[in-house]
Amino acid sequence: MTPHAKVFLFAFLLWEGVIAVSSAEQCGASGICESQDGLVSHEKNAAALLQVGNKVHTVKPVKEHNVNLLEEATLTPLQEHKLLDKLKTTFDKLTSDGDTGDADKPKTRTLAVVADKEQQSENEAKADLSLPPNQGPILWNMIRSEPWNCDLVPDGDPRQGSCHLEAKADDLKPENINCVEGSDHGLSCSIEHANSWRTMNAVGALPCCSTPPFCAAPECAQRDVSEAPKCTKREPSENVAYLKTQEAWPAYHGWGGSFELDTLKFLDMLSCHGPADKCPVTPFDMSIDLGANTGYYTEKLSVRNWAKHYVMIEANPMTSAVLENRWGQPEWRKTWFSQQVKLKEGQQIPDIAIITKALSNHSDGVLDMCVTEGSMAMAEAGCTVPISAVDDIVPQGLPDAMQQHFKEAQSAFLKVDTEGMDELVLRGMRKLFEEKRGKYEDGTPRHLINFLQFEYSPTLMSVARGRENFEHYDLKSVTEYMESIGFETFMIGPRYLPLSHGSWNDEFVQWTQDANNNAGKRANYPEFGGGICPYCKDMNMASFCSDIFAIRSSHPRATEIKVGLGACKESKDFDVHDKQYSFKAK
Repeated sequence: MTPHAKVFLFAFLLWEGVIAVSSAEQCGASGICESQDGLVSHEKNAAALLQVGNKVHTVKPVKEHNVNLLEEATLTPLQEHKLLDKLKTTFDKLTSDGDTGDADKPKTRTLAVVADKEQQSENEAKADLSLPPNQGPILWNMIRSEPWNCDLVPDGDPRQGSCHLEAKADDLKPENINCVEGSDHGLSCSIEHANSWRTMNAVGALPCCSTPPFCAAPECAQRDVSEAPKCTKREPSENVAYLKTQEAWPAYHGWGGSFELDTLKFLDMLSCHGPADKCPVTPFDMSIDLGANTGYYTEKLSVRNWAKHYVMIEANPMTSAVLENRWGQPEWRKTWFSQQVKLKEGQQIPDIAIITKALSNHSDGVLDMCVTEGSMAMAEAGCTVPISAVDDIVPQGLPDAMQQHFKEAQSAFLKVDTEGMDELVLRGMRKLFEEKRGKYEDGTPRHLINFLQFEYSPTLMSVARGRENFEHYDLKSVTEYMESIGFETFMIGPRYLPLSHGSWNDEFVQWTQDANNNAGKRANYPEFGGGICPYCKDMNMASFCSDIFAIRSSHPRATEIKVGLGACKESKDFDVHDKQYSFKAK
């Protein structure tokens, strides 16, 4: 019996009630379902379903002979074909009868998926759509969205502990993630451990990926561009209600920033989805990474051929030295862009500029970095570093070659992660935001920067507010500022939640800065354990740390992007049968 027949048989037993799974309708508004073994079914979402074999997780007892049937049934191809036809007819009727069509109702969305027989018959080599460890690619891609060359991972990087692990490794199974002190990977869980843990919560919207093998989402098949997109706003209270659901909140909470599954959504939306000969070599001419750390974000962008050239600015001299030892060395760059990155035909190895500066809204004095980065005390130069506004660095403070690239650039992408200083940094680049490069066909100005990502940590913003003696400095103030210069802002997560242009609600600040909502606290979220953050439950301040995505509201693709990211009533949550996806054999 093929895996696909097992999947349909399992689905049939599931719907017939022999095997039960959680849903918002079955479990109540909270989405919490207690199983016979005392575990919350929500915590099993990613790993429990469609694991056909002797180890089947359920939320009520399963008759042993029915489980064994999945393994022991032996059918001829003709018998299997007839069985699939019958099961699919029954399954289609059950699923269509149970569909309320209410896209705005918060739902418990698991990653359990069912292979479509017609699609399988078209291409027998298509991938099994079950979840790992059954060779299913969907969840595994969400865990390892970047297949790194392990030899190029920098020393001390937590990825060294997981890079060589296979898909079936117990250490990367979602239900096993527990970054407790003294474990094999200590408190330094790698990004892949965090990615795995993230799959146990709502997926939300999931744009297809056009940059394989660097994908968390399924690859793109096609996009429907027959009609002009329309974006109808949800009420701010609806967005807040979704943010606060048991299924979604842990995903929005983040892990030192938004989870990778969610940040990659906008990268996928901004990538070119047309034929290769119709797409530019790179989506952007320049990438500017403010708060570059050791360059991990630029690694993610470069493997997707994101920009022609890259600028990285980092305040910590010790971290900046890591950048210089890698990205600053021509031989290392040559190795990276040959062994890790597949350059397109005719594409040149990008130029890299590395600058060590602390960023703010002005260029006077120094900044005590030890307030937010204790490791700075170990630096030879101590805790203080000179301050600069971005407008005083870009472009005139760049190397000559990069200044020329800036002059020629028609587009630039911006990422900001500056330990609570993000709003100040954004206020210090007014001239950069005003840079224009001609006009669009309708005559509106074409700006150099139309898309950016910046970090939102209520705790770090509180530290910065106290240090700078600000009265108003929080998510609301940065939202208002970005709106004043023409940007719509969205909280990154399962759905990108609109914050500006009539979508603001004060609970976006109140709920995210409430320490009762911390990972492991279990005050308002009994399912939200501390597996990825064992110390969060003991914090008196919020452990929430997410990211914000900003789109220039005048950009021609703004509506299409908002719909794709889940920000509109017309948006759709992840559905494996969505025609935008293509499942190819690996």
